[in-house]
Amino acid sequence: MVIKDTNDKDVLIAKITSQTYNTSYDINLQDWKKASLLSPSVVRIHKIQTLHSSLVFGHIGRLTSTDLNAVRKALMRLVVDL
Repeated sequence: MVIKDTNDKDVLIAKITSQTYNTSYDINLQDWKKASLLSPSVVRIHKIQTLHSSLVFGHIGRLTSTDLNAVRKALMRLVVDL
């Protein structure tokens, strides 16, 4: 999942997986079908990386506002817990 694209050569991404995890930084996507994902998925907010934008080939879908708000809250918890 692209968290931030500042239009330089890199993007900030978080891992999305279909494997089940259960930490306070794992967000189970409620609307995974509406996001055009193939199976129930989890955004792992604490698995953040920078990736060169040339390695991003396109996008699969877009999170609903419900799931996006849950991801935002988890990102805030991650930052505040530092």
